[in-house]
Amino acid sequence: MSGRWSLLRWPRRSGSSALAVATALAAAALCPQGVEATPPRQGQARATTPTDPTPAHLQRAHLAAEAAIASLRARSRGLKVQWQRDGVLPELLTALRWQPRSALATPEATARAFLAAHVGLCGVGANAGMPPRFELLAIERLRARAVLRFQPFAQVAELGRALPIEGAVASVTLDESGAVIGFTSDLNVLLAPSPARITAGEAERLARAALGPAFATAQVGSARLVLAQQWGATRLAYSVPTVARIGVQHERVLIDAHDGSVVARDNEVRQ
Repeated sequence: MSGRWSLLRWPRRSGSSALAVATALAAAALCPQGVEATPPRQGQARATTPTDPTPAHLQRAHLAAEAAIASLRARSRGLKVQWQRDGVLPELLTALRWQPRSALATPEATARAFLAAHVGLCGVGANAGMPPRFELLAIERLRARAVLRFQPFAQVAELGRALPIEGAVASVTLDESGAVIGFTSDLNVLLAPSPARITAGEAERLARAALGPAFATAQVGSARLVLAQQWGATRLAYSVPTVARIGVQHERVLIDAHDGSVVARDNEVRQ
């Protein structure tokens, strides 16, 4: 499988990039002294859009992340933190050791307890009353360790339901004893998105127009609403799968549900 990235940092749900990060985390857990902490970068220039979080939003999200890290550091004195490029939320935690107060039956239950107890790490829920929910995507094994990858969801008030955050993954690594020893996340700070103004059918038409006559919608009615993150800006978008009329190429297009613009395109060749 190969892919092309455009406009939006958009790792595929089942793609190799998220697995590579999680595998690197588990490998680093074997030699945690090899991972250096990267502090938040104060005053760094960052791309802005009209829907970017205000400094107050960023400050609240960062303080929530620092509080979660402080509670973890109380149990893991050697905890190492690597921050995302804007320094607001953590991207990678290693040299970590956390266990629930009472033993839980499965690795998934332990990982969910960790996420629930340290929600500030993900930034979801830091703004606009968007509480987190996580759907288990996969469990990967590396020696005696387990890496659990979760798809995060956030509540959208106008819809009265939670939507997946497209491409975002939170991973929790457990050792053979069932303790949490690592965490990764590529979530950004989320804001309430602008309301939808176009329909799923219109989004499919716009996706076909963007790709040209060589592509067709994979299936009529296949567009689904998601949340798209773009360095802090949050968009309500339709994810539209398309297929080439000739060949094996597949394109997945994100169409902004508010203004109909193309947010991102993901080019895949399926074997």
